[in-house]
Amino acid sequence: MKSVVQVTALTFLMTLAFAGYSQRDHRGHHSPKPLEDVSTFSGQVASWASNDDFVYDGFYLQTGSEKLLVRFSRHMGIDLNSAIKAGNMITIKAVALPDTATLRTVRLVSISIGGNNIYNTPRPSKKFGTDEEFIFGSGKISHVQKDTENNSIGFILSDNTILRLPFSAADQLSTTATVGAYVSYTGYQVLRHGEYAPVYYTIVRCNSITINDKQYVIN
Repeated sequence: MKSVVQVTALTFLMTLAFAGYSQRDHRGHHSPKPLEDVSTFSGQVASWASNDDFVYDGFYLQTGSEKLLVRFSRHMGIDLNSAIKAGNMITIKAVALPDTATLRTVRLVSISIGGNNIYNTPRPSKKFGTDEEFIFGSGKISHVQKDTENNSIGFILSDNTILRLPFSAADQLSTTATVGAYVSYTGYQVLRHGEYAPVYYTIVRCNSITINDKQYVIN
């Protein structure tokens, strides 16, 4: 009986050891994410930068030798717009991002102004961050929004609603969803907490769209 217990215990310990070795060996095959070097820049806030939804997600910083585009988390827009203004002298800590064609771009880590530090925090959980609700509506297309490669990415309606569609869907509707066309839609309105925009647009992720009495489901 004693030998059976000893054999069972030994087998259990060997199993644990093998599992631990396997886990260590498995982890060893993952390439670690490289650390990012943080640099310090000082200069004057020149102006704000916004994304395709017209939401502030960056600002331009004029240093002694160059102008930087400083990107930050979009949910920080209200806080940062309250804390810094164009013309303010600030010091930032940031990490390098891939350069744009004309401008050096960095991602904000923190701002120092007037002896206070403001940190670019990650996006909160869904409870406090981006959320959505189902809505429906209608309006007239006042502008077809395109990206830098001239691909249609959405439609801006006369009531300041932006309908967001996948590129493939927007491309298929290019001959009917033109400026002046009247459309109705269903979709999910993005509820943006903490974001700041100079002009408020209702952003809708389109679920369906009706043009000329013909309805299309957006996949």
